[in-house]
Amino acid sequence: MDNIKLKVFLENHVFPVFSFVNRLFKHDEKKILFYINSSFRESSKVLFDYMIKKGYNKKYKIIVSCENYKELAEQNLENVSFESTSRGFLSFFCCKYVFYSVGRIPLLPSKEQFVMQIWHGVPLKDADKGLKLTHTPKHKYYTWLLAPSEFLKPVYSKWFSYPEDGIYVGGYPRCDLLFENSAPYDFGEYKKLIIWVPTFRKSIRGMKDSTVNDAEIIPILTADKFSEFNNFLQQYGIKVVVKLHPEQNLANYNLVDMDHFLLLSHSEFIKKKMDLYPLMRQCDALITDYSSVYFDYMLLDRPIGFTVDDIAEYGKNRGFALDPNRFMPGEKISNFKDLKQFILNIAEDKDPFANERNDVNKLINQYPNGGYCQRVLDFSGLSVN
Repeated sequence: MDNIKLKVFLENHVFPVFSFVNRLFKHDEKKILFYINSSFRESSKVLFDYMIKKGYNKKYKIIVSCENYKELAEQNLENVSFESTSRGFLSFFCCKYVFYSVGRIPLLPSKEQFVMQIWHGVPLKDADKGLKLTHTPKHKYYTWLLAPSEFLKPVYSKWFSYPEDGIYVGGYPRCDLLFENSAPYDFGEYKKLIIWVPTFRKSIRGMKDSTVNDAEIIPILTADKFSEFNNFLQQYGIKVVVKLHPEQNLANYNLVDMDHFLLLSHSEFIKKKMDLYPLMRQCDALITDYSSVYFDYMLLDRPIGFTVDDIAEYGKNRGFALDPNRFMPGEKISNFKDLKQFILNIAEDKDPFANERNDVNKLINQYPNGGYCQRVLDFSGLSVN
């Protein structure tokens, strides 16, 4: 909490000076900044990759500011530079176009800048304390927020303390990967493949949203049940791949790589050169909890199971921005027995929540057929011509 208080102090008393200075600079209309205060990922990277594929870097200088900039610099792309997040702070003063998806620079844009917060998912869960304290009506760090539907505008407005007329409905660039054909990842032979994507309960940055099963790395399934679960999956030819959240505290983590059950930390997932959204496209079903990833997965119209063993405590500690009873269209998994039943339903091609899922999808995903990257670029005024 002390770190949050420091951020609030700096944003109220120090960064306004830099915001004033930013207004004095001329921002180059041929320079684009992607800023992310972690490894380069999420919709920012998908949008960047799309721009490189379409040749935007032949017309614009593209700067990527992130934690793993040294590794990315080895690509040696034309008219593209990779730099540290501290250097990215300085680049803000010269770029007309700025895109965020995880984090942001606490500087107010000048009148000539286009600064879009793409964000990284529909907020089912409430904003965390840091976001609530550092986003206020006077802190308009973006010229635009990106959302996937008109229905969600009031939710985003409340989350970010941002006016609804500054919210652009276009859908998340990362969802384009759900519509692209790509080579499947090799998990050997299986009849059905399920991706399990839990959100964190205790983060590496000290956030703690729930203490239920605090000693375990994933909900519902305790470590002493891993072998039994693997054997159960084996009976039905189903494989489950668990991909942990980038913020997940790994104090209790051990790699699990059984023949039908694979548990991967975010860093291991990256080392295997996997990308979550092509993997989701490959999978027959999803298991998650309160992670926003399931709103994107609904675009594929496939079954979703929700682990809800700590929903009461999670709602009390973190809270929800949307009613989970209405906006979690899938089987509710409270224990190991429920988990096995969900697996059985997948094995038998049962999808009892298809209609409910379709109703929620219509509210959340206004554009259900892709084209998200191009839609954002068209709105920003960027073009290859």
